[in-house]
Amino acid sequence: MDISTIISIGVSVFTACIVFYLQRSQNKRDRRTEERARIRQEESYHTMQMVKATMSLSRATAIAIRDHKCNGEMSAAMEYCSDADRGFTEFIRRQGAAHIHEK
Repeated sequence: MDISTIISIGVSVFTACIVFYLQRSQNKRDRRTEERARIRQEESYHTMQMVKATMSLSRATAIAIRDHKCNGEMSAAMEYCSDADRGFTEFIRRQGAAHIHEK
């Protein structure tokens, strides 16, 4: 084996190491991006639940004002609103705990 063969083998190994490192870095970025997308999706779900609960509560309030009495719709709307709030609060707690453990 002459020196040019040894140099070309060395360059090939060096290039393979660099490609491996870059690919590994890209895979880490992809995983982080996918995780962020999953978190955004869950956050959107909880936000939609909160909006729907607010709409339900607004509707029940309007009916109660119109009819001059509080009925079962108000109780159901309040319960739905409480459930949505608990779900969103739990999501925020999980995200806070995950953020603390990242560091």
